[in-house]
Formats: sequence, C-alpha cells, structure tokens
Amino acid sequence: MRTHEFIQENILSRVISKIAAPTVGQTFNFAADKPAIVNRIAQAIKKSQPVDIKDPVYAVLRNSNAAGAKMVDQLGYTAAEKATYKSALDNWPSNNGAWAQKNFGPARTAASQQGDRTYNHYSTITKDRANLDQFIKSFPDLDQRIQQLAQQTGQPISYKTNANLTALAADNDNLKFFYYDAGLKPQIEATVKSWLQANRISTGTRSHTHGVDVKGQGSYGEIIAKHVNDSLNNTIRQHGNKYTPEQYYTWLGTNFQTLIAQVSVK
Repeated sequence: MRTHEFIQENILSRVISKIAAPTVGQTFNFAADKPAIVNRIAQAIKKSQPVDIKDPVYAVLRNSNAAGAKMVDQLGYTAAEKATYKSALDNWPSNNGAWAQKNFGPARTAASQQGDRTYNHYSTITKDRANLDQFIKSFPDLDQRIQQLAQQTGQPISYKTNANLTALAADNDNLKFFYYDAGLKPQIEATVKSWLQANRISTGTRSHTHGVDVKGQGSYGEIIAKHVNDSLNNTIRQHGNKYTPEQYYTWLGTNFQTLIAQVSVK
C-alpha cells in the first residue's frame, strides 16, 4: 500500500491508495444493461413496435450503471474521502449533484448569437488511483490556464467534472469543456494537452474527443444514444424475427463504436 497526498482546492487530507489495475480509456459495459436491452428488444418485436433503448445506451456510453458504481471501492476510496471530495466540489460555482462546473471569460449569454451549438471537448482519465488523485489536485492549474485562454480570446469557456468520486472512478466523461466558437477547437486542445502533460495526468483512448450539443436535440451523448437507437430500429425493421433479441443485442455491442463514429453534427 502507498500513501498519496490528496489535495482538492484548499482541502488537504492523507489517504491510503490500494493497488488496483487501471482502466485505460472508455469502458462500454453492455453486459450490465443486457437484461433491460434484450427485454425491450423482445417486447418491441413481439408488439411490432419501435424499440426504445436510449436510456441504457446512454448509460453504456457513460459507464454510469451499477457495475461502474463499484469501481470507486475497487480503487480503495473510503467514505471519508468520498465526503471530502464531494464537499470540495459542492463549493464550485455550479453544481447539480452529478456535475460541478466552472465558467470563465464573459457571461455565457454573450455567446447567444453564435447559434444553437455548444462545442465540446472530452477527456477520460485513466482509472489508476494515483492518476485520479493527481487529476483532483490539478484543478487550480487548469483554472488558471482556461482563465488565461478565455481572456486572450474574449470568449466564454466552461468545464465540468464529476461531482462525486463514484462517478469520477467510473465515468467515461471525466472532463467536458464547453465553448461556443468552433474556431477555438485547436486552442482548447492545446491548452488541455499542455495541462495534462505538465501535471503528469494520464488519459485513455476514446471513441470521440469532440462533440456538439444542439439546442432542441440535447447533449452530444444524447444525440449519440438516439442515433444508436435509430440504427437498431432500422436493423430490426429489415430483419424482424429472423434474428433473436440476443442476436440483436450482440449486433449492438459489436457495432457500437462504429455507430458512434457515424454521428456528425454540423
């Protein structure tokens, strides 16, 4: 066992890190939601109705199911450490219990004339205990860098992260940036990359590192979930009961990343 320094803003405590194999990159755990998905497919075929699996697909995309919730304990975080982290992020400017967010630059309303698009940049933090601890204590440096970029460009920029350790240890979307001028994309990328390197934070591979939230359509994750759902319905309409619900479930998992890559929001 190794002792690490756990710093979140002005909160300092000592914690013990238990050795756990890191999770590198996104985790798409369809097995955790298999019963719900297979049952919905079966009922849709039986009743000749469209299937709706957008909710479980979104949970798979984020890894926000029951299996993911166990990862925080597997990494050795204690109840006291969970409470400390939550307490620190409760003090962020915006917190809805699931996400904590900070906003930089001019007020968001200044970007309203940019249209109905909010551009996103994502990171998945490698789920190694020491790496997550390093991520947590590096928020002040990230704040400084994003504040500087917002001042230089005169553009509003925000970022959010998981507001509790349970989500941080499991979620595929640990860091999500919001900006409103598509031209900022390379500067956002460069700033985040520089911060990650300077603080020795490891990130994993992702199916997508950029996205676009669209007013009236939802977040990019919701847009992806709808596309996956629509694609499954198209496949079922083509083949009907030629294939079993289990086979359609297998098709879904096999083609998931291909379906994600098909999503393009202009």
